[in-house]
Amino acid sequence: MSQKMKYNGRIILTLVKNSLTPIKKRGLSSRRYRMETPLYTSLPGFYMVEAAVSIPVFVCFVVCILFFFCIMQLQIEIQASLNYAGRIISEYAALESDGSDKISEKAEFAAAEVLFRKHLKEQNARTEYIRGGELGISLLDTELEGDYVHLKVKYRVKFPIGLFGKYEFLVHQQAKARKWTGENRTASENAGWVYITPTGSAYHQTAQCPYLDLSIRSVAFEEVEKQRNHSGGRYEMCRKCGKSFGTLVYITDYGDVYHGSIACTGLKRSVQKVRLSEIGGRHACSKCGG
Repeated sequence: MSQKMKYNGRIILTLVKNSLTPIKKRGLSSRRYRMETPLYTSLPGFYMVEAAVSIPVFVCFVVCILFFFCIMQLQIEIQASLNYAGRIISEYAALESDGSDKISEKAEFAAAEVLFRKHLKEQNARTEYIRGGELGISLLDTELEGDYVHLKVKYRVKFPIGLFGKYEFLVHQQAKARKWTGENRTASENAGWVYITPTGSAYHQTAQCPYLDLSIRSVAFEEVEKQRNHSGGRYEMCRKCGKSFGTLVYITDYGDVYHGSIACTGLKRSVQKVRLSEIGGRHACSKCGG
């Protein structure tokens, strides 16, 4: 690239390698040299500095988004364990009808904690995000007095990226169930009552039948083909959840399908107690005898 300049009435042709490079020729005054210097220059390392700043910020943003999705999944699993433990403990209230079999509040609390942690472990919950792991989940605020079982947990979640220090936030979750304080019936009176579900095809003699107690647990999607239920059968895809599955799926001990979402209606049981004469065309359960 060339540039024409005038000096003492003569035109001087100069070769310029870079238009942004200042021009300095012998015989030119310093004032003229300052006039030829560009006001702005583009440094070659500017883009490298920009990339070094913007790429880590973008990566941190993506990691934070994925982290909050993982925390939502963890909260769902903890809530499912709370509901399971609360439902089982509420049934223990039937033993308190007799003073000799009254269960102390400390025993109920210990049983609730064991049930909660066992169910949480069966779900393979990602407790590594919690400070202290599984032991970092505290149930000390649980209330068992009165007619309700009120399970409360609290734990601290660790932020994955410490750009400005180590940050944690406190999470509270709870589940409340009414204690089972129904009237005691004799064996002859109980013989006329059975348990059913709105969509089930069988009736059950007891509410503790394994087919009514789902015992939900999560497994990796790649491992579901190797899993077998307690009857030895394989698991097929749930038609209600659709065909989109994440890294984890949910199965039950006596079920025959796997679910992509723990909120799937196939994982819920609305148990009703009805008289044997009201079961319609349902058949007896093969597990509890009907």
